[in-house]
Amino acid sequence: MHNIPLFGASAKYTSQTYHMCGTVDAESRISRDKFICINCTRVFHADVNAA
Repeated sequence: MHNIPLFGASAKYTSQTYHMCGTVDAESRISRDKFICINCTRVFHADVNAA
């Protein structure tokens, strides 16, 4: 074992929440693959952001 701590996370709103600033808005999810934060305008692949 490597003693790596694991934290649980709710899947609720993960597709609408920007992981850096915490802004939640359904309009940020532009398409299946594209996520643009409405607060800070950063662009991410939607699946990478939600993970």
